[in-house]
Amino acid sequence: MKELELYKFHEETFKPIYADLIAILGSKPEQIAFELEAALSHIAVAKTNDELYEKNIEKAYGHLQRASLDAVKIMWLEYRQRSEKIILDPDMRAFASKASESELITKFQKAEQTARSARKKELNNTGNDPSASISEYYEAAQLFSEIITLIDPEKVAKLTRFKSKYKTKEVVISFLVGVVSSGVVSFLLAK
Repeated sequence: MKELELYKFHEETFKPIYADLIAILGSKPEQIAFELEAALSHIAVAKTNDELYEKNIEKAYGHLQRASLDAVKIMWLEYRQRSEKIILDPDMRAFASKASESELITKFQKAEQTARSARKKELNNTGNDPSASISEYYEAAQLFSEIITLIDPEKVAKLTRFKSKYKTKEVVISFLVGVVSSGVVSFLLAK
């Protein structure tokens, strides 16, 4: 393991994933900070002790891979939860989407399938290089993200207002029917 490989992984894999994750969450997850701290500690040891250089660069690389895997899984989960809300709401699928319901469901199923494949790769490579599962989790996250981008915020606002008005009308009508029914029953019983 060469130091340049570590830095290349940091620049090409970790940074883009971590930047996306922070943009999505609006915060930095603690678990990733712990892994980065551990990686930095190993780099410091490698830079100050030539006898332990290679061993600590490899350990730093392992922590950076773990940080990348954790970050991409958190991103995948966040996007999955957001897109699942859309998929589970038939009104949202039907009235707030720029795509057909079947297209949304197909995308969701493909994202789920990709995530299952990533999980299998992760389990099969436990203790080895997790790069394949990292890229596949990232692909699954992007597929879930596509579902979210197919939802029109203006249509969501209109749908929310419509549902609110409908619910209000429903409650008012139910109340009026109850009042009228009570009045009729009271009138009939008074005779």
